Amino acid sequence: MILTNYHTHSDFCDGEGPLSGYAEAAFAKGFKALGFSSHSPVPYENDWTMQHARFDEYLKTAESLKKEWAGRLEIYTGMELDYLKEDAPES
Repeated sequence: MILTNYHTHSDFCDGEGPLSGYAEAAFAKGFKALGFSSHSPVPYENDWTMQHARFDEYLKTAESLKKEWAGRLEIYTGMELDYLKEDAPES
């Protein structure tokens, strides 16, 4: 069995730790791949999505981890996009 997880939240949104901590834990448990999927920013204040101001930091941190773990743990970067009906254009 190949251990992977492509849906990991961190302290960039509603998770509980830094990206580096999740990478270390995944590697220690024998994972071959780890994907980060923070909730994307939304146009109102809340405590479960990434703040707009942290978006670049998220991408840079994940890119740094990809280089750090190259050859030992595949790191993927994504975003979980939430559909907000009240923000949808009217048809």
